[in-house]
Amino acid sequence: MRSKHGYLDAGKNPVTPIDLITIKEEPPEIFTVDQLHSLLDTASFDVLPLVAIGAFAGVRYTEMTRLNWEDINFQRGYIDVPAVVAKKQRRRLIKMEPCLRAWLAPYIGKTGKIWQNRKRRFHVDTGNMVKSLGFDWAKNGLRHSFASYHLAKFENAPALALMMGHRSPQMLFDYYREVVQPDEGERYFNLFPLGSSGQCGCDDTSRMSLKNAAAEAPLRVRMAGPNMSENLLGEKVEAKGKAGEIVPGLSRAPTQGF
Repeated sequence: MRSKHGYLDAGKNPVTPIDLITIKEEPPEIFTVDQLHSLLDTASFDVLPLVAIGAFAGVRYTEMTRLNWEDINFQRGYIDVPAVVAKKQRRRLIKMEPCLRAWLAPYIGKTGKIWQNRKRRFHVDTGNMVKSLGFDWAKNGLRHSFASYHLAKFENAPALALMMGHRSPQMLFDYYREVVQPDEGERYFNLFPLGSSGQCGCDDTSRMSLKNAAAEAPLRVRMAGPNMSENLLGEKVEAKGKAGEIVPGLSRAPTQGF
């Protein structure tokens, strides 16, 4: 009926003359190495495991809230994401890099859910955390950061795709390739807690950056003696309290060795 009145041409697709719009894909939002360092240093005892697992294993937030401590095999060095937990219902194993094992070492022996609070609590806590640090929370930033820095450092897209739960490495090349440089990937996976076998920011550039920021941000420390602590630069600082306690002006110390 409408074609008879000239509204449409009979036998022609009305959308054919419309020009296609090319949508430019933007790089994924990621955290800088210094921003992640600040997040790890500032995170509370409950939030820290999720930040570390997201940043160094690329596990999705919804998957992390379903994981149990029993899914983390410290002895073999793998995180087992069961099919019932995985977004796409496919089990996957994620190799734990040394830095992740170091950050999670104080939690060895814990059982049950890794995140025992309401899901919204994580968003509230991290939102307050980045507000105090002076930058915004990147959307899916932990997972995107893991993929970007891992690809830059290890240059192994097939292995990374398996850990991310992707069927093909193509998505990694489309979205994450060359987002960051290899030297930044090296710095990223060298973020260790103080007192571990790998010092946080072990290169000279990172150490200078930490030294410049030392007076402005609290430092995660490890108790080195009855009245001495060690800051992120490996320097001895005077403190009172027992190992594992929070000392005013200092971040908490891990309670177990790395």
